[in-house]
Amino acid sequence: MAGDRLTRLLNPRSIAFVGGARAQLAAEQTRRFGYEGDIWWVHPNSDFPTLADLPAVPDAVFVGVAAQRAIDIVEEANRLGVAGAVVYAAEFAEAGEVGADRQARLVAAAGDMPIIGPNCHGFVDARSGAVLWPDIHGCERIDRGVGIVTQSGNVAIDLTMQHRGLPIATTITTGNQANVSITDCLESLIDDPTITAIGLHIEGLRDSVRFGKAAIRAHAAGKPIVVLKTGSSVQGSVLANTHTASLSGPADAHRALFRRYGITQVTTPEELIGALSFLHTNGPLADKRTVSFSCSGGEAQLMADLSEGLDMEFPPFGAQSRAELNRILEGRVAIENPLDYHTFIWGDRQRLETCFRTGLEGFDIAVLVIDFPAPGADADWWPTLDAFIGAVGSSNCAGVVTSTMSESLPKAVCEYLVERGVTPLPGMSMCLQTLSRLQRASPSVGQIHVGPPEVRTSFQPTEAEAKSRLSNVGLPTPKGQPTPGSGVTALANEVGYPIVLKAQSVKHRTDAGGVATGLAGEPAVRLALDSMAHLGDEFLVEQMIDGVIAEVLVGIQIDRPVGWTLTIGAGGVLTEIIADAVTILLPTSGEEIRKAINSLAINVIIQGYRSQPPGDMKTTVDTILRLAEFAVANQAEIEINPLLICQDGVWIADVLMEVWT
Repeated sequence: MAGDRLTRLLNPRSIAFVGGARAQLAAEQTRRFGYEGDIWWVHPNSDFPTLADLPAVPDAVFVGVAAQRAIDIVEEANRLGVAGAVVYAAEFAEAGEVGADRQARLVAAAGDMPIIGPNCHGFVDARSGAVLWPDIHGCERIDRGVGIVTQSGNVAIDLTMQHRGLPIATTITTGNQANVSITDCLESLIDDPTITAIGLHIEGLRDSVRFGKAAIRAHAAGKPIVVLKTGSSVQGSVLANTHTASLSGPADAHRALFRRYGITQVTTPEELIGALSFLHTNGPLADKRTVSFSCSGGEAQLMADLSEGLDMEFPPFGAQSRAELNRILEGRVAIENPLDYHTFIWGDRQRLETCFRTGLEGFDIAVLVIDFPAPGADADWWPTLDAFIGAVGSSNCAGVVTSTMSESLPKAVCEYLVERGVTPLPGMSMCLQTLSRLQRASPSVGQIHVGPPEVRTSFQPTEAEAKSRLSNVGLPTPKGQPTPGSGVTALANEVGYPIVLKAQSVKHRTDAGGVATGLAGEPAVRLALDSMAHLGDEFLVEQMIDGVIAEVLVGIQIDRPVGWTLTIGAGGVLTEIIADAVTILLPTSGEEIRKAINSLAINVIIQGYRSQPPGDMKTTVDTILRLAEFAVANQAEIEINPLLICQDGVWIADVLMEVWT
């Protein structure tokens, strides 16, 4: 397995700490954490001035010296046969051109030896006690738990300081990813039987295709992945000034990547910890049918209100459960989901557990809302908590405990819950956001996407040439031809009225007055031609398409570093008025395209709004799929705006194309 190259580094039997104060701190933390292997401090003032002076070759080396000296230490470690190193030093690739050259020399010095970093904090392993980490951390010794990988040292420290009882087995910071990437670490964690779920904080991803393959393997191994993606790079597409770029960028491409491979994407560190807590406790989620219990109508309403617009489902109780709940609660409350079970059974452990067990029947997730008072005044709260734990423990339902405010679920309560297999998600809003982001257990992960090609040269054919390329493979384009101004009238008569006239020598021609539609005769054509005379002498004369039901934008582009993506959105003038688009990875399928269209607001028009007939969905889907296949096969980035959807058939009205050679 690819993760094997990191096995000895991440599970060292001996560690050498090279450097001054930071190396000493890391060594001391390793001792305090109960590490049982050999620990050596390498420094001119120690018993071991160099790595060569050690009594044995260490498995791992922590390099806590300045950048130039770090290169020499790494070279020595590689020569001695060390399994791997953590390079704490900065001023490498993150420091500009000089730093990039320095990092290249570091990689050369390492050879085949893996190095974590540079410009990183290293890693903390809570199972072995190895702390190649020159700072404080909040981890506690455990035998089994989640693995976290991040490029940021400070974010890693913050995550280890969580107060929610989440067992963190290992925390790895990759820094500049000189020769150990986030994907390398992911592959290693997938192979580790003590890792229950994997959390990734990604700033930049090197090889998206390899990452996708690792994600498929993680899914097969039952290791759910949660990603917090921060930052965005400049879109690599030559079509960056088109409508597609305004609707879809690197963030959308990454979302499509994670969605393709069944990865839960979150937006905050709190959600990252929350999602990992849920997945550690419950494993992958089959579905999201959720029931909520609270002893207040106000809390029940808050749950309902805060879930609006989220990917959450609060189905009604079944008839049998409804009747039994009505009996248990003596007809005093409305049996609705979210349920206000009322305070008259507060403190009655047996009755509460019966209520919860009855109410969660047929659901996938059960949420208890409970806010603890200050310690010492909370005796009456524990029966409710224990009743919920008991009910969940005797069911197949995942249990979650939340509170109206995050501070109302103390650390001790969170730890108590985790020990009993229930997930604490403090703060109602954060709880619902986290649950809504969880991916279901059966994602569509069967097909690896197409990564970005190497940077090459390209050319941009005219619209007429682009349409000819598409027409030659059977894609629907209106009848028409390019012509100089002198031939416009004759060509219009040949094409047949009404026609569309387009100036070809100007970008954003609609804004420049370079498009005239519905021209029904020679006088109208001459008038339009005169108004466009200042835009050049190249024109495209085309058949005017009647009976248009909807206009859709279709963009097929290279989003680096992810790869080929397909964006479908509202087209025509609506492109700039409403943000209505979805991006998916290529290759794709007709089913995925249909789902993407169904998710758009404009779909109500395509389906036939009010008295209008529906558009030809089958041909629309087939055409978009064929366009995507053509684009990748011919290395052509394409934007069509609009694709005209009619009752019978579709037409490619406007197209931009960039062909890579």
